[in-house]
Amino acid sequence: MIGHHRLYNWFRYQDPHTQSYTLSELSPNFDYVGDQRISYNVARNRLKKAVTEYYRSLEFLKSYKTLNETGFQKILKKFDKIAGWKASDLYTQTIKKHHWASTTDLDFIIKETEVRHAVSER
Repeated sequence: MIGHHRLYNWFRYQDPHTQSYTLSELSPNFDYVGDQRISYNVARNRLKKAVTEYYRSLEFLKSYKTLNETGFQKILKKFDKIAGWKASDLYTQTIKKHHWASTTDLDFIIKETEVRHAVSER
């Protein structure tokens, strides 16, 4: 829920002195509704930036997953070489049983994000 809270705070800022919500970091050239709602274009641009940042974080997570898998394989290869016996196949099967190594959820989320972003750009 932290991400949701940060995103909400990005759109609105609570003034600590008055405890009222005001617009933050927006140019005074925008037209606002009387209750200080941000314009559609400003909200759209901020949402676009937030989705882009979300997508980048998913790509970083995917890279981290790949790095972990590669690291395990290199460690096992080194172990096989030093120990003189082939244990990497056994351990690779054990590693693939773990959710982080076998799941395709991340790929699905990335693909779904791409599809939804493409639809929103129309």
